[in-house]
Amino acid sequence: MSQLFDHGPRTPSIRHVLGTLAILSSLGATATDATADERKTLISGAIHFYDGQGNLVRPYPWSADAVIEGLKARAVNSFQQSEIQRPLALTSRERQDELLGMAVAEYTVDTSDTLELPTIVRVSFAADVWSGTLEYPLIEHLGRVDKEHLRVTRMFDSNRSQVRRIRAVIDADPQPLDSYRDAYDWTVALTNTPQGDAGSDNAEDFMLLVELVARMVEHPGAMDQRIAEDIASIDLNREFEALGGIDRYRVLSELGFVLARAPNLDQPIYTDYTFYDLARASFDRAIDLALSEGLLTRRLASIHQERYKMSCEYGLIDQAKFLDCISDIYDFMTFEPDLSILSKRVGLSDFEKYLYQVSRAPAGQGLGPATRERIICDPNLNFFWSMFAETVNASGSQPLVRTSHLGSAYDFSSQLGQCQVEG
Repeated sequence: MSQLFDHGPRTPSIRHVLGTLAILSSLGATATDATADERKTLISGAIHFYDGQGNLVRPYPWSADAVIEGLKARAVNSFQQSEIQRPLALTSRERQDELLGMAVAEYTVDTSDTLELPTIVRVSFAADVWSGTLEYPLIEHLGRVDKEHLRVTRMFDSNRSQVRRIRAVIDADPQPLDSYRDAYDWTVALTNTPQGDAGSDNAEDFMLLVELVARMVEHPGAMDQRIAEDIASIDLNREFEALGGIDRYRVLSELGFVLARAPNLDQPIYTDYTFYDLARASFDRAIDLALSEGLLTRRLASIHQERYKMSCEYGLIDQAKFLDCISDIYDFMTFEPDLSILSKRVGLSDFEKYLYQVSRAPAGQGLGPATRERIICDPNLNFFWSMFAETVNASGSQPLVRTSHLGSAYDFSSQLGQCQVEG
């Protein structure tokens, strides 16, 4: 039974979410086969930078190599009143603009042959104090579209003024939803810059993003699909990957903590993807990173506990998710061979509490014959209780439960019999 809970992908829902993100991101790195040219469109154009007064910036403020760091391309489809976004293949190179008389960066977007139409191709640039977005509607594939220029504007005098504006949104009373989304774009521009200015380094820019997300979580609707997808795939961000392991671990775990405090974890952000899914993905990646890089800090136990408390409370509402609860407590009890006796007692006491609740049995009063029979005859409850014994055994906690109130729960879960149905 314990082989169900290895340190691979945590749950089917998260495997699906992260697997989908991996597939979508791979589209951005693979050129479309030439035989499918009639089913794709290439959109290209120069990237022009303007100052705050609308004047073209000379000399060009970014190299072609640096421009690609802040570029992103997505296809946005409307289907049943919900947006479905996906990354698109994007390249950048330098070219001589004869009209302007200087070298500029040029982007090219490949929509691939799998893009469903109609759609909007959205090309954006956000880095440092610069931001710009181009939207191009496609009703049908046009083959090649040239000279769709991306206009990028300098939004702030300096990174420090940018940070002040972001913090003003974070610290203020509730703001209009668009204010949070604007602040999010300003923050992304900071995180897309190799050396940040919100603190000592770029890690502090990502922590500023976490602070903003914490405020957005408090206000339903502030976080839209675009932002949720960015957060769900934050570990694919080039500047995030450049951070040290402990900084990535800190950002991911803090994101998990703030997302887990959403007033309604079941609230869909888009389609069937909820705050619960987003929080769980952040916790999972923080834990996986800690295990892969040996970051076995005291904080890791807190992350495990926060994750299982979130998934267990959620699983009591949606029993289909209760397996997440069981999996997470098992992971907490077995991730560290030298887990303290106190931590083991807390984990198993919580496990017992949630088992009583999901079984609709009064905690602390034992299990009467009718309740025992109902548990034994319910395949889901039978499995949940059997995993209590499995967790005790796998964590070496038999001596602990034998000398505590957990003994009766352990005895029952260790000796589950066959369902006896009267004919």
